[in-house]
This record gives sequence, C-alpha cells and structure tokens, in this order.
Amino acid sequence: MKAMLGPVPGRARLEQGLVEGWLTAGTGAPLSAFKPPKAQRSIRQVLHEDRGA
Repeated sequence: MKAMLGPVPGRARLEQGLVEGWLTAGTGAPLSAFKPPKAQRSIRQVLHEDRGA
C-alpha cells in the first residue's frame, strides 16, 4: 500500500463557495469561549419520557 502526499482536497470548493456566496469568509478574530446551553430537562426526565419507566 502506498500513500500519496498532496494538497488537502476541497480547497478549490472553499474558494468557489466564497466566490459564489454560499460561504462567508471568517473575520479572523479569535473564537470566544464556548458556553453550553442550560438544559431544559434532566437526563432522568428524558429517559422516563422515552422509556416510560
């Protein structure tokens, strides 16, 4: 088995998306910290609803 080294596939598609407008270029700003959403129900409540136990 051989490995082929080359450019990452998809680069042209990213550029195409930017040109055609179905992708938006990033701002270059660093990402903010992720803040997970507050759960509406507990796992126990969801399992009870799903399994009826």
